[in-house]
This record gives sequence, C-alpha cells and structure tokens, in this order.
Amino acid sequence: MPGLATSSEITIEGRLENLGEVRSFVTQSGERLGIASDILTELKLAVDEAVTNIIQHGHGGDTKDINISMIAIDNAVEIVIQDQAPPFDGNAYSEPMLSTPLDRRPYGGMGLYLIHQASDEVKFSYRPGRGNELRLVRNAVVKRS
Repeated sequence: MPGLATSSEITIEGRLENLGEVRSFVTQSGERLGIASDILTELKLAVDEAVTNIIQHGHGGDTKDINISMIAIDNAVEIVIQDQAPPFDGNAYSEPMLSTPLDRRPYGGMGLYLIHQASDEVKFSYRPGRGNELRLVRNAVVKRS
C-alpha cells in the first residue's frame, strides 16, 4: 500500500553516556520497521556518529536535548536528528582522501563519510529557534508483508 508510514521517536539528554540508549532505539525501531540487519547496522553506526559529533563538537559540554525520529514510508526509512547546538552546515561535505596516508590527511571528516556511506540522502539544515536538523534517508530497506 503506497504511502504507508510508521514512525518512532526518542529524546535524550546530550551526554555520551546516552549513546547506548540511542543505539538501542535505532535497533528496536529498525527491527519493528522491518529493516534488514546489515542495513540496520550501518544506520546505527551513522546515527551514533552523528549524535556523538553533536555532543562533542556542537554542544561543547552542554547537555541539551537531542531528538531522533525514524519513519518508514513505503520501503524507505528516514532518520531525523534535531539538536540545539550552534548552526552547523554539513552540506559542504567532501569525501576524505582515503588513498592518502593517515599522517598526511587533514584531521576529521571520517564521521561525515560514514554517515554518507550509510545513507542514500543526507541533508543538513538550520532553523532559527528550532536548531539543527540532520535528515538521513535509506531507500529500499523496509520489507512489508
């Protein structure tokens, strides 16, 4: 049935100690949505990386809330991560130089690389008063009976 949507949502305090709760949320929601385990593992890594970056780089030690939602529409899954950190524009992403030796690569960028590898679409946006939003989409992953 086209347009069928199912969703889950969680809000956590932005602390590294809450990453286990984030991973459990993605796992349980993904299983309920019918996402294949190999794809779910990739999505869990991408969400973990995004939330870790928000906590470590965006919040700067502040423990503001982070909201995560997962929605399945038809056979795709969309994950939306919202935070109140200062504006961040990850849309200017460029792939890291993987063929360059580690000691000659610029620091950073691997987290965004992992997020992009796990997703078919990645979009960052900022709305004054509402904060940052990261939207990840993975197509052809939800099995419907």
